[in-house]
Amino acid sequence: MHYNLAAFGATLDGEADDTPILSAAIDAIKVAGITDSLPVLVVPAGKTLRILTTCTIDGGGVELRGDGASILYDAVISLD
Repeated sequence: MHYNLAAFGATLDGEADDTPILSAAIDAIKVAGITDSLPVLVVPAGKTLRILTTCTIDGGGVELRGDGASILYDAVISLD
């Protein structure tokens, strides 16, 4: 199943900090986990995800995909 990060309210303009939306979207997708396939969180092509505060992704189980998109980060991304 694919989920569009913009549908969760991310600005994706490269300026605003989308970290809280990213974290909330990942948590929501992990909780929803109703399919047998790995859920995919998509940053739409032409958009820019900006991570300005520390982001901890706990437990995995979600793929972040951004074909044709940019991901900028000025903070630590921790995968537990």
